[in-house]
Order: sequence, then C-alpha cells, then structure tokens
Amino acid sequence: TVRNYLSEAISKLGAGNRVEAYRLARDAGWL
Repeated sequence: TVRNYLSEAISKLGAGNRVEAYRLARDAGWL
C-alpha cells in the first residue's frame, strides 16, 4: 500500500527529514 511504501521511505530518510517528508505526504493527500 501507499502507506507502507511511505513509512519505508521515511524510515530510510531518518529522523531529520521525517517531519518534512510527513508534511509533503500530507500535502500530496497520501495520509
């Protein structure tokens, strides 16, 4: 699912980019 893919991608980014990644995902309507 998109959610699984997204959490996998965010995990690889690391904590530093997690908030930014979440914001982008939310703006894109994935969450």
